[in-house]
Amino acid sequence: MSSTINYQAIDATFPISGRNNSTQGFRDNFTTIQACLQQAATEITTMQTTAVPGATGAQGTVGPAGPQGVSGDDGATGVIGVNGATGPHGIQGYMGATGYQGASGVIGLTGDIGSTGPHGTQGASGVIGLIGATGLQGVGGATGVIGLTGPNGATGMVGQAGDRYDTNSTSTLTLSATGSTGITVQTNLQYSIGQSITIAHDVLDIQHATVSGYDPLTGELLFINTSIIGSGTYATWSVNLAGAVGVQGATGPNGSNGATGPSGTNGTNGSNGATGPSGTNGSNGTTGPSGTNGSNGATGVSGSTGAGRALNWDVLIGW
Repeated sequence: MSSTINYQAIDATFPISGRNNSTQGFRDNFTTIQACLQQAATEITTMQTTAVPGATGAQGTVGPAGPQGVSGDDGATGVIGVNGATGPHGIQGYMGATGYQGASGVIGLTGDIGSTGPHGTQGASGVIGLIGATGLQGVGGATGVIGLTGPNGATGMVGQAGDRYDTNSTSTLTLSATGSTGITVQTNLQYSIGQSITIAHDVLDIQHATVSGYDPLTGELLFINTSIIGSGTYATWSVNLAGAVGVQGATGPNGSNGATGPSGTNGTNGSNGATGPSGTNGSNGTTGPSGTNGSNGATGVSGSTGAGRALNWDVLIGW
């Protein structure tokens, strides 16, 4: 579709500087400019309703899934606690006092031996001391440290982008319906010669052009001006194909998270508290008194002395 805008009818030399220009010349130029803008609006509306959309870009391939992370190492085993010391033995109970010895009988003549006196009764056993209280339980060992979390798997590759035309530029450009010029855009785009492009500052200031060259290494975009909407010089532009923009390729999935390392083993229990001391033994009962010795028998009566007789030789020899 070729444009029928008669922009050549606009007197670009009017008004003339330094002269008293007629007001009719101003009115004629304004009328011509208004007619051009009305025709441009009509052509833009026609293009928007009849233009064929550009082909949709191919969908990017899905990136492979990242490998699974390595499992963390096991935590170290805690140290075994020391056994508590044994409590001391209780104190030995006191021995009971010895019973008094019976008084000795009066010594007389030896008679019959008296019978043995009975044994004293045995003293009662002392009460067994109470068992000492059990020592307090030792404090539990600290919990082992939790193992480190395994590293995350590598991120999958990003899928190839579907659209490589939408870009921006900060080059200074004056809107013009004729001539050739260029601006700098992003690198590694897919512009090729002959493509129709739209360079817009806003909805009221747009440059339409045809691509005449593009350097993907430097981002230099050359084009031939075909038509404009609005006027002026600007340094912020949105650049794209005149047709519809292809959809963006799908983003590759993120790699799976690595497995969580196992928890460390629990620390050992603390040592048992020391055993409390044993209670003291009860004292022994007192020993019963010994039985008294039997009294000696009375001394027998001595025999009487025989009568005396005079001795002479007659008696001795029997004469």
